[in-house]
Amino acid sequence: SDYDFTPSPHYTMFNARSETVDTKVSFRSLLRDGQSCIFAVDGYYEWTKSLSPIDKKKQPYFVKSSSPDTPLLLAGLWTQVKTGRTKNNEEETISTFTILTTEAHPTLAWLHPRQPCILNDSSVAREWLQSPSKALVEKISSLSNEQQKQENNIKNQDADPWEYYPVTKRMSDAKYHGDDCTVEVK
Repeated sequence: SDYDFTPSPHYTMFNARSETVDTKVSFRSLLRDGQSCIFAVDGYYEWTKSLSPIDKKKQPYFVKSSSPDTPLLLAGLWTQVKTGRTKNNEEETISTFTILTTEAHPTLAWLHPRQPCILNDSSVAREWLQSPSKALVEKISSLSNEQQKQENNIKNQDADPWEYYPVTKRMSDAKYHGDDCTVEVK
């Protein structure tokens, strides 16, 4: 079974490359079985090497839509996995998910070579939830970049579809949840 790929009680999913999601043991059955989902987020974080010769810590950046109050809809897959532990005399399972990624939009490639697959069209988002497939993954992957470029050209030749800026380096600590997580640092 495709679901037997890890017995670890510390199981976590990593990003799923859109180019190989249908061939990787950890993801192919999720796509085949329709376990697709969408994450509506204000933005996401990427880390890049610090430009400072003194401070070697990576600098986190917050990436969001340049359209005010517009969430990003990220394509994902979900599953439930047995942990190998028992809880209340029942086999414990955890729910987990992965986000599909694609090559970065040209304006973001300096920050990171990949980005989440973003659903910019409501009909594609609905199709992703109702009948995910490899062909749809390919369409979503290309739309993540091409549609943003087209929208960009219609609105303003020089406009950037993204807003991105450095945020506190405390974001590198997974336990940090301060009010300044999305505030630009100078």
